[in-house]
Amino acid sequence: MNKSQCREMLTKEIRRFAGGRSLKKFKIEKKVQYNGKKYDNREGLKCDDDSGLWKMGTTIEPCEGGYVMVNWTIVSGKVTWNAKVHFNSKMTCQSSHINTFMRTPMVFNGNDTCSQYLGELLSEWGNCFMTEENGWIFNN
Repeated sequence: MNKSQCREMLTKEIRRFAGGRSLKKFKIEKKVQYNGKKYDNREGLKCDDDSGLWKMGTTIEPCEGGYVMVNWTIVSGKVTWNAKVHFNSKMTCQSSHINTFMRTPMVFNGNDTCSQYLGELLSEWGNCFMTEENGWIFNN
């Protein structure tokens, strides 16, 4: 998937999920889950145990110069970020940092992010993935 396809799919999904609510200041979130229990998407938050099944959490919100999408996971019993994708004010992907959990993160430009990470993630999620039934929350 290229940058324009990623932008189109993600902005369409955000607008649909917002349902007319203001997008000036918002936070869209799906909490990370571990062994069926939901945890806040907060770096370093301790989980109840340190082995089991997890489901990725996601936060999308405005930041300086645009937007950021952070995907969250559980490593060694603590919440940590898995990927940070940075967008400009038009929601065009600019770059990403992918956490390797062993050393410095891998850094990708916007084109590589869409073709190697974000595009695959959006394709996997499919259309209309942001729903309350799927655990997504819209705050503004």
